[in-house]
Amino acid sequence: MDRSHGVLCALWILGIVSCCLGQTLKCGEFSTSQAGTIMSPNFPSNYPDTVTCNWTITVASNQVITLRFHRFQVDLSDRVTFYDGNSTSRPVLNGYLSGYWEDARVSNVRIRTTGPSLHIVFTASGAPSGIGFSASYWAHECHPNTYGMDYCVNTCSCNQNNTLLCNNTSGECTCKSGWETATCDPCTFGYQCQDPFSDCFKKVGSNACECRQGLAINQSTGQCVTTCTPQQNQCSHACGVISTNPYKQQCYCPHGMKLDTANNRTCVECTGLSYGEDCKHQATCIRERTQMVNKINGSCTCYKNWTSTDCSKDFNECSLDVCNSTISSCFNYEGGYLCYCFYGYERVDEYSCRECGRIFTNSTGTITSNFYFPGKTPEVCWWTIIVAADNVIDLDFTYFYLYYTGSNGYVNVYDGANISAPLLRHIDGFNYHGGRLPGLIRSSGSTIHIVQYTGGFYSNGFKVYYTSHKCKEDFHGTNCSTPCKCLKNNTQYCDSITGECVCKPHWTSSDCTVDKNECLVNPLACTNYSECRNLQPGYECNCYLGLVKNTQGQCVVSNESSPSCLRSCSGLCVHMKTSGQEQCYCPIGKELVGDACINCHAGTFGPNCSFQCSCSKNNTVLCDPVTGHCECKPGWTSATCSQDIDECYFDSYKCPQESRCSNKPGDYECICNRYDGFENVDARNCTKMECHNTMTSPSGNLSSPNYPGTYYHGTNCTWRITAEQGNVISVRFDDFSTYQNYDYITFYNGDSVNDQIIGRYSGDINRTVPQIVRSVGNSMFITFTTQTGQTRQGFNAKYYTHPCPDFMYGLTCTETCRCNKTNTEYCENIKGECLCKLGWKGYTCIDDVSECLGINNFLCPPDSDCRNIDGNYTCICHQGFLKNTSSNLCDLYRNNQLPVSCVKKCYCARKQGALVPRR
Repeated sequence: MDRSHGVLCALWILGIVSCCLGQTLKCGEFSTSQAGTIMSPNFPSNYPDTVTCNWTITVASNQVITLRFHRFQVDLSDRVTFYDGNSTSRPVLNGYLSGYWEDARVSNVRIRTTGPSLHIVFTASGAPSGIGFSASYWAHECHPNTYGMDYCVNTCSCNQNNTLLCNNTSGECTCKSGWETATCDPCTFGYQCQDPFSDCFKKVGSNACECRQGLAINQSTGQCVTTCTPQQNQCSHACGVISTNPYKQQCYCPHGMKLDTANNRTCVECTGLSYGEDCKHQATCIRERTQMVNKINGSCTCYKNWTSTDCSKDFNECSLDVCNSTISSCFNYEGGYLCYCFYGYERVDEYSCRECGRIFTNSTGTITSNFYFPGKTPEVCWWTIIVAADNVIDLDFTYFYLYYTGSNGYVNVYDGANISAPLLRHIDGFNYHGGRLPGLIRSSGSTIHIVQYTGGFYSNGFKVYYTSHKCKEDFHGTNCSTPCKCLKNNTQYCDSITGECVCKPHWTSSDCTVDKNECLVNPLACTNYSECRNLQPGYECNCYLGLVKNTQGQCVVSNESSPSCLRSCSGLCVHMKTSGQEQCYCPIGKELVGDACINCHAGTFGPNCSFQCSCSKNNTVLCDPVTGHCECKPGWTSATCSQDIDECYFDSYKCPQESRCSNKPGDYECICNRYDGFENVDARNCTKMECHNTMTSPSGNLSSPNYPGTYYHGTNCTWRITAEQGNVISVRFDDFSTYQNYDYITFYNGDSVNDQIIGRYSGDINRTVPQIVRSVGNSMFITFTTQTGQTRQGFNAKYYTHPCPDFMYGLTCTETCRCNKTNTEYCENIKGECLCKLGWKGYTCIDDVSECLGINNFLCPPDSDCRNIDGNYTCICHQGFLKNTSSNLCDLYRNNQLPVSCVKKCYCARKQGALVPRR
């Protein structure tokens, strides 16, 4: 697929936008799309703590698949694994990914198949989750001997004859047996013969050059010269006679050229990335970043935006102060740079900015706010559109991204020329991001005003297309061609986009034909001591019997009545003068029980407590008995107290540094970072995990911290187990997985690290851990230490104490050792292996060690012979020497003294003059 197709449509240089074409694959989905996006469940919110997702992508048979990550933040116990095919039975690609990666780091990761299928597995094992990951993939051709990060556009520099494989992403050469160097060349990388008609060959410890076959060396100059006669020479450069009978010549080209295959006589210059002898080498230059390749030595001349020997490194143009630093900031990216305007300025092009604030008068147009940094000026950016007087203006946002966690930007659209006009729409960056757009916005007149407020960090901005047109009253729709269905006399206006009827007061329903019963809608429509009566339209308030309205609209006792009563009313009592009747009335928020006005019962409010509260009961402190207003408990909000407050999002939580905030209904909790060795004391506090244990029970469990989750880095745990005298301690593992060669569990025969080591284990249960680890005596000391951040699940084991008499062994210590007890130090109590005393050997320690054989003969001092005895040896001094009991050396006799055993005839054994018998 060509890049012009727009597969890599994401703005990689910003590292935050992922808008690639193609489908977004859901968990477990199969795809044949040429491009698409893969995201963990709920991304960018946290994925479930336990989940398994599989994706399979299959494209055309002549294509491969490349995948690139934009975000990757998962718990270390969770992982994403890639298979080079359509199932988990295929080879694994690049191992697996796990942990929290910085965006800049993970964006350099590429996963590429060798064929047309890719299978991806994401597993979350129950640990607290992260936000997960998002990645884009695309299909493309990748011909043999080519490579590249995003596409296979570079030619491998490997010597193809000597190469097994060229990695299709990095270009790394895997050489055949017998070849070496980065390009599998016969000579050391970088070595170049000086003579253009000589070849390099390897010899022990160095390289050498020799003239090509048929050429001769000029003894004076040391150069390779033509051997063909002028009459015979048909070559454009060098000619060598490689055979005289029959006569045969060979044409040769200098470095940087090769023979034209059309005639095999004329030399032509190397093309593309080829260089050197017969153009058989490939330069390591990245093709699209290289202006020119030196055809002789393969050196790269980079385009102005790139540097390094292979043009792989970006040149940081920002180091040259290319942007106006007073109004913009330079942002370097691979292959170029951009000038990002400060708050209060907008971009003219990629390299310049101007002050915000423009008036548009064309009937149509586009406004692009682009990227902004915060600070520098307190101003906001604004745009005003003014069109023909009888037209309205439509806004269609095609891009909108002002989102940043906890500090979003937003846009206000006003129905007029400035911010004093009615607000048409408030567009918040939190509600509109990740591809969600505000939809069509329309003015009521010929002027509209747009204001952008950036957030606390940065704002990618927006792009909006505007048009103007006529729009008759009582019509709606995209072209204002659909009649509104509102009853005109009861309607304030019809929305010109949606056709929604905005009713006049006292009317309701979708077409404003239904009278609104204000007495039900508004419990406080009337004042104290009055009754609400609905009218069509409107309503009226009638005072209770014996009361009349005063000039302030309040109900008071009339002249025909008296507030003096015989009844002991706690509210307002009215005595009817004509009838003598007495009435007790209660104010709003109370109800009459006998002659007493009492507060409304829980869940009721209003006149005579006749209305039901709408508050969520469990989340509410109080329903106001007068207004029905819900006073929410901490952690809840909304008119009915039914909406949870996300304290974590609004940064209104207090958690220790070694924890993270986790929202829950009506509250939050602090999840302590077990990976760093902390655990919860309660929902808000953490403590360092204790990892030092003393155990005296006959049996028990041993497990690494956080098991079955991953243990934390920097672990240093100990267990001291003590059994009754006469017993030993056996440990059996149920599970074991540590980072091999870094994280170890060590067992000691005793109660400290100063005692004898039983064993030290690291890695996997199936390969490195014995079935049982057992002490010799009644105490065992165990340590578990980790040295890196690459943690694993750890281990789980059981221990038990039991008798195990000397010279017994086996899983239950019921088998008798075959060792010779006299010659054995002890019998190993699991496998029954015999540890022999000094001087004995063999499976059962019955074979005497012949200390005097071989190199062991040097056990004795000079001038002595070694003599083997059962289980030991002794040293016999030569005649003429006597053993020194202090030094254990054999010293010479002095003064020609002879041992009694000497005979008469003697000879000199040493120059010092010692005499020994002649044999």
